[in-house]
Amino acid sequence: MNGLGRYVRSRDGGDMSRMEHENYWHPQMHWYGYTGIGATFSQEEFEDFHQRPWLHGFGDRNVSLPGGRHMGFVGEGLYSAGGIWDVPFSINHGDYLGFPATKKMMTIRDFDWWKREGDYLIENWIPIDLIDIFKQMGVDIFDLLRHKVEQCKRGVQWFNITG
Repeated sequence: MNGLGRYVRSRDGGDMSRMEHENYWHPQMHWYGYTGIGATFSQEEFEDFHQRPWLHGFGDRNVSLPGGRHMGFVGEGLYSAGGIWDVPFSINHGDYLGFPATKKMMTIRDFDWWKREGDYLIENWIPIDLIDIFKQMGVDIFDLLRHKVEQCKRGVQWFNITG
C-alpha cells in the first residue's frame, strides 16, 4: 500500500487525502483493530477513529532504522498477511488515546491480515501490541487496570474514574 508512505506529518497533519485510501480500500471496508479503537466500518470511520489518532501520536512514515524483525508476508487467493516485531516505526510526536507524547522512537509489534474484494481491500484485522506501546510511553496498563478495579471495589463507578 504505497499510499500510506505518501503521508508526511509536517505537511499533511490530519489530512488523509495524500494516502489515497479510495485507491486501496473498498468503500464498505471493515477494519478490526485492537481494544481502545475497536472496529470501523467505512473509510470515514477508519480515518476518524484509527488513522488520525494514530498518525497524531505516531505520524512518521518510511522510518528505516536497523533492528526488529520483519516476519514476512504471505498470501493466497483473497487473503494475505504480514507482520513485524520490535521494528522501529515512529517517534511518539503527539498524545495517543489520552496519554502524552514521549518524543521517543517507538517500536511496534503487529500482524495484519487482509481480505481483498476485486482490486480493493475490504477487511483488515490488526492486533497491535498496545501493552508494549504504552510501556514504551512509560504507562503501565496493568497498573492502571489494578487502580480502576480497586476504585470499583470501593464503589466508584468505572465511568467516574479519571485516572
